[in-house]
Amino acid sequence: MVQSRRDDGEIQAHKSQTYARGSLIIWVVVLAACQPVGTPAPTLSLTETLSPHALAATGTAAPRLLPTMPHSPTPEPAKSAPATSGPIPGPTAAPRVGLLSFPSISGDAGNAVLIAGDEITIVWEEAPPGAERYEFTFEPEDVGPAVLLGEDLDPSDGVSVRWTVPEHLAGGFDAVAHFADGGTISVGWSAMIYSGTAPPASICVLQSSTVGVVMLFLEPTTESADFADVYPGEYAEVLGRTTDDWFLVDAGMAHLTFPRDPQPATGWTPDHGLVLRGPCEDLPLIDE
Repeated sequence: MVQSRRDDGEIQAHKSQTYARGSLIIWVVVLAACQPVGTPAPTLSLTETLSPHALAATGTAAPRLLPTMPHSPTPEPAKSAPATSGPIPGPTAAPRVGLLSFPSISGDAGNAVLIAGDEITIVWEEAPPGAERYEFTFEPEDVGPAVLLGEDLDPSDGVSVRWTVPEHLAGGFDAVAHFADGGTISVGWSAMIYSGTAPPASICVLQSSTVGVVMLFLEPTTESADFADVYPGEYAEVLGRTTDDWFLVDAGMAHLTFPRDPQPATGWTPDHGLVLRGPCEDLPLIDE
């Protein structure tokens, strides 16, 4: 580029820049024409072809390079807490309740028959431990207050109470454990409890030992007619016996099954499904 006067310098510089641009375009066209057929010519960016000094000579500003941003590391996934290897807790155990047990001569559908006058022991099996006292009551079948049977203050030998069976019972047993904090746990007998009339202690009597009745026959053989029954919990006086264990009994307290005229005063029953009570060792032997 020829420099002249100051006022022409700008014109001469402008012409030189125009010439440089024209030369660049011609070279690009020539290079493109020299490429083999079918091979696309590479695209040349201005920044790849010219140095910053050449760009300055042409009047084109050099591209400003953006600073390289540091690589951001990918955050590691959060680690979950390892599962505990201990046992999975099960359901909370219910407090132990246990059950009531007592001797009875018979029962039907869970019902129990007791002998009036007998002294029995009512036991709370598997009673909840740690109570201050254990209370036993009888709940009448009819509406009425519960009857206290007794308390056990020392469960070291088991939880129980002794009780004499009264006549004509109809109801159920209950028991309650009383704790120092005011809490209670109770258990009951879900079925009914019955008793009949207490037999005199001075005579020999028989009673049913099962859920069935004691059948009375006209003769000491099952081939004869039966006419009366002794119900569970009731009794009949024994008057004598045979050598093959048939008992002659007073039929006055038995329940007639077939009315007869005249009504038999006595009847016979075999030694089966019954229990003897009282002074029965010296019963008179009766010939058949």
